[in-house]
Order: sequence, then structure tokens, then C-alpha cells
Amino acid sequence: MKKLTYGIIGDGKMAKNFIKYLEFLNIDYLQWSRKNNSVEELQTIATSCDPILLLITDSAIELFFQNLIKKYPGIQNKKVIHFSGSLVLNGAYGIHPLMTFTDKLCDKETYLNIPFVQDDNLKMCDLLPEIPNKLYNIKKEQKALYHCLCVMGNNFSRILWRKVIEDFSVKLNLPAEILYPYISKTFADILQKDKVALSGPLVRKDQETIKRNLDSLNSFHDKQIYQAFVDYCNNQENK
Repeated sequence: MKKLTYGIIGDGKMAKNFIKYLEFLNIDYLQWSRKNNSVEELQTIATSCDPILLLITDSAIELFFQNLIKKYPGIQNKKVIHFSGSLVLNGAYGIHPLMTFTDKLCDKETYLNIPFVQDDNLKMCDLLPEIPNKLYNIKKEQKALYHCLCVMGNNFSRILWRKVIEDFSVKLNLPAEILYPYISKTFADILQKDKVALSGPLVRKDQETIKRNLDSLNSFHDKQIYQAFVDYCNNQENK
């Protein structure tokens, strides 16, 4: 098999992490970003690299791709891939790494275990032949829901835990560290294959405790969040 050179567009968290993974796998790549490289260097990537990965912010992908085609029409014969979890783009392939990334780069084992989800019926070897990760398929019309669920699971839970940690520290004057075993056990239970029963007043239908909980919250938005979960649990029970 001919050794490929991957073209990487972007220099954000996703691009940095994927480049680190390519280095672990000894895969050749060229990188381009608007603030660090010239137009001539972009031409080199557009003409010599295949596949080309648009690892830029979701809102910029479509316009950048269209401008790329206008400037370098031959790129339409190459595999152009983006990693957006929600965008469906004609002429480009969408593959989403099911992982959250920060500026802190991961080890090789973590990268190897990241599942990828795509909105087509191709195999990973058809798109990124040197990447060994598992690839799962969803329908294009399911992509918005898929990404919504990712946002809910990742970001919403972080927002809630950040609030709990901050209020423990600021309002209760308790060290955040005492929450760590509680958080660890919570997520260990979530990862169990069998459905783990919820606990607490929402499940017990303990209306007096729920009212005390709601009364303790000073913020209208916090009360709305708590009440939304009460309503959600009640709806689940009625299904």
C-alpha cells in the first residue's frame, strides 16, 4: 500500500490531538492554519495530500470547503473529511471521534480506543486506511440527534458538576475533594451494563424533601433545572 500523507487544516484542540495520534502511528502529515501558514503552503496540501482533514470549527467548515474547491478544483477527486458531529456536507465525508479533547494531549492507548461515528456506510479503511480505530455508522438524518446526545452527556453533566463543586466550596465552605469519591462512584455506576436504579427523593416520590430542595435554591434557573429533572423522572415513570 502506498504510504499516504495526511493534510491537516487547523491548529485547534482537535487538530493538535489528531496530529499527536498520527505521530504515534508514524503517519506522514502536512499541517496548515490561517494564522501560521501561507496560501502557497495551502496549495501544497491541496495538491499533494490525500486525505485532507478539515479540523476547524464547525461553523467555518462549509465555507472553507467551498472556497477550497473554487481555488483547487482537483480537490474534489480527493477524500476531504471533517470531524464535525452535527454537520452533513455534500462532497465531504463526516467522521466524528466520540471523545472530548483538551489542550492536554492523550497517550497512544487512549487515541487507539476512540470510536469514530460516520454518516455513511463506508469502512474506516475506505476513508482513513492507516487509522485502526473502530468505525460505526448512522444515517445522515440521525446526525443532529447523535450530536445533541453527545452535548447533553458531556457538557450538561460538566455544568451540573461544576455548579455542585463551586457551591460546596463557596456556599458550604467544604473542600471540593470530599466530592471525588461520590463522583467516581456515580460514573462507575453509569458505566455498568445493567441499568442502574436511581436513588434519592425523585425516585422515592418524596415530595417534602423535593420541596425543601427547591426552597434551598436561590437561583430561579437552578430551580428550573431541578424541577425539569423532577418532571423528567415523572414522565419516565408514566411511560
